[in-house]
Amino acid sequence: MVEGGENFRNADRPVSMDESGTVAFLRDAGVQLLAAEQWKEGESILYIFPEEFREDNSVFDIGVLSTGKHRRPSIARLDAPKALRPSQDRDHFRIDNGESQVDYYVIDARTKQPHLVRSSTGKRFSYKVRREYLYQAADHLFPKGNLRDEH
Repeated sequence: MVEGGENFRNADRPVSMDESGTVAFLRDAGVQLLAAEQWKEGESILYIFPEEFREDNSVFDIGVLSTGKHRRPSIARLDAPKALRPSQDRDHFRIDNGESQVDYYVIDARTKQPHLVRSSTGKRFSYKVRREYLYQAADHLFPKGNLRDEH
């Protein structure tokens, strides 16, 4: 079950799963790595956030760094990206989301439950991602969120 991130009492706040825990969580749930070369425009994908994106001094801020570590996403669900291109180094891809919806989830390290912490749309971005952090969508774990910004 996915829960919104605003209604946590202090004792109930999730402990955001780190990147290695998120990889293990997806593997244990049977979520497959993305066959990026076979991906088609508009197919949803999951992207695991590396630790450097979740640190206090991260240059990548989606509006949750100032709200506490319990709201720093473990993973993003990109609803309908426009492009996924291999980078020159072959270990990375460039994602262009167009302006499609992105849902940000914390996976609680204690309970193993995903929590939606933010949904955004209409913000175009393009960035370089590591191949091993791209996964096929798993809507039973990370469904499309609502369009209102939840932060």
